[in-house]
Amino acid sequence: MSQNSKLNLLDFIDNSLSSINFSSKLIEDNIYLVCRGTTNKQNFIAENFNISNREITHIGIGLYEKDSLNIYNISIDKKINNSSLIIETLKDFISINDIFHIEIWEINANKENKIKLKSILNRYIEKEIGFDHNFDLNDNENLYCSEFVAKILNELNIFKYHSVKKKSNRILKKLTEKEEFEYFPVDFFIQNSNLTQVYRNNLTKNN
Repeated sequence: MSQNSKLNLLDFIDNSLSSINFSSKLIEDNIYLVCRGTTNKQNFIAENFNISNREITHIGIGLYEKDSLNIYNISIDKKINNSSLIIETLKDFISINDIFHIEIWEINANKENKIKLKSILNRYIEKEIGFDHNFDLNDNENLYCSEFVAKILNELNIFKYHSVKKKSNRILKKLTEKEEFEYFPVDFFIQNSNLTQVYRNNLTKNN
């Protein structure tokens, strides 16, 4: 990608972000699930493993503080302090070359929930979390994006989320060496009617 293309993408993201009036949409005591969709992963992840949402391919936990939405997420290709758990601004989170979709979902919470969540997140930040290439739910030292978010929310204990099982195809058998694949879909939360979608945007950029 050329330097001019990168600048055009950043300009496009800036314009997209400027259309979001965070002060009227986001509440500091609430908790947010921030999702993005990328074309590179859509056909494989969203089409084959999501429950019903065919657009989101990555998810993180968002905390809105001091007019900034900070997103805690597991990255497959970035590391901070030798950990795949990274904290990004929304602009950084969506600064992906092939991004085409953003969603933000709100969990109604209170100060006690948020204090507990930050304590849980800080405990994970102190670890060196690897990316879970084996998709093993029993491995708490290596996580993938939706596994991380689901486990954090289950520890928070506002709602309980459950993994799903899928019969392994040839690729999954090779990857997991199991006949049945158990995992958290990126849209694991989608059937919880207590969550509210506060933002959704298909990012269609003019080239």
